[in-house]
Amino acid sequence: MSGWARGSLAEALESVTQARGSSSKLCFFYDDKQRFILNSANILIPDEDFPVSTKVLAEVLSSDYMNWVFSRIFNTHRILRSDLELLPIHNQFLEAISSFNEDDYLNKLNIEKSNNRTYRIKR
Repeated sequence: MSGWARGSLAEALESVTQARGSSSKLCFFYDDKQRFILNSANILIPDEDFPVSTKVLAEVLSSDYMNWVFSRIFNTHRILRSDLELLPIHNQFLEAISSFNEDDYLNKLNIEKSNNRTYRIKR
């Protein structure tokens, strides 16, 4: 995933804020009110031409599927911006939507969730 803006946080009308804590679970918040963050957090500001809306991006990054992908790719308890930039965002399935639905996304990817909270390609 590329396309992160390098401008000032104060200039950003929308951002994605990662709730940080002791957890290694991806948990993001869509901010369209230019909130001031007092505690440490990763704040992502997509470029204006990024094909996925900021709101949908926050929902995708917080999804069970993306958490599973993250845990399989990165064996870490720390969530780094550089790791987030490597996560697969399938924008062709996310460009024209205003709200993310994980079941629809998985269906488009031809992936199913197993009972044991893993994912596999549909047969």
